[in-house]
Amino acid sequence: MKKLDRGQQGFTLIELVVVIAIIGVLAAIAVPMVSNFLGSAKEQSWKSDRALIQTAVGAHFAAPGNVRFLGKPQYPLIGSGQTNQALTNQTASTTLRDDGDPFTNATSDELWNPVGGSQGADLSTVWTDVNGDGVRTKSGTSLDTWGSVPVTRGNVNYQTDPRYFFINFEQLASEALLDGIPESAAPDNAPEGSTQAHTGSYIWYVDDTGKVQALFRDLPSAKGFQDGVFP
Repeated sequence: MKKLDRGQQGFTLIELVVVIAIIGVLAAIAVPMVSNFLGSAKEQSWKSDRALIQTAVGAHFAAPGNVRFLGKPQYPLIGSGQTNQALTNQTASTTLRDDGDPFTNATSDELWNPVGGSQGADLSTVWTDVNGDGVRTKSGTSLDTWGSVPVTRGNVNYQTDPRYFFINFEQLASEALLDGIPESAAPDNAPEGSTQAHTGSYIWYVDDTGKVQALFRDLPSAKGFQDGVFP
């Protein structure tokens, strides 16, 4: 059995305290750096998704085979085909219960899209957190709401469901403009009867200038990238 050399000494308490202090300082420096790096990586991934989606939407809009509606090319929107009851839309603004699916509202509460997918809309202020709890409520007695979007067909003003301006990624994928559903696409982007997974945190839509924008799935009043959230 090896004997301890009498000349060999362990660390003193002061030395241990110094080493621990140095480790603490390094950790204090490293952890924020790593966190910032991860946050930056997520933001870059979000920007990359947005750029890919914008390219795909633009390619669809400019394609020679784009089906015209009212003589205009259409964006790949969930509401591009929801036009057969257009003229029954209310002409005054209204609110829509947020059950998460524009296709399942009661008939009297469901608005249609008189302009098809021929234009986008600014959705940055159309969602209301009814009870102000900062969380999206889609069930129970106090549902959050979407405000309707005014559109003009001919010389007549109509209201339509803002969720009809959400991007239909399944359409883009079927046209080989995207490889599949983006990781960041929220369940809101799933068209009626969809069986494909939409599990991301962002509701992607086309605004009134033709640009791709995003709302945060859990609180749609929050627009654009949310710090540290991807997909």
